[in-house]
Amino acid sequence: MKTLHRQLPLLLTVLLAAAALFHGPIAQPAGYHDFADQSVVLGIPHFSDVISNLGFALAAVWGWVRLAPARRHPDIQSGWAGYRLFLIGLFLTAFGSSWYHLAPDNASLVWDR
Repeated sequence: MKTLHRQLPLLLTVLLAAAALFHGPIAQPAGYHDFADQSVVLGIPHFSDVISNLGFALAAVWGWVRLAPARRHPDIQSGWAGYRLFLIGLFLTAFGSSWYHLAPDNASLVWDR
């Protein structure tokens, strides 16, 4: 029973990935990319949608600046790999979402996801 409990996340991941592959692509509704913010400010289209990602980037940088110097501390050391992965992911989320919102279409949607 203990082995099943430890393998359950992997089993569910594989099962859901197989179901997604079996299902195939999911079409986006035609108006999916029509956002509420249609403004152009400082030459940046969809300004509010793009600039709102700055908060994610700043939070990632702030977290890195605060945690990286203490990464050898016993309270942080064991979780540093997870913190690092989260902060890098948060920063990349900000970049990818901004890239998508600059010119939203199906081709750039992958960067927002």
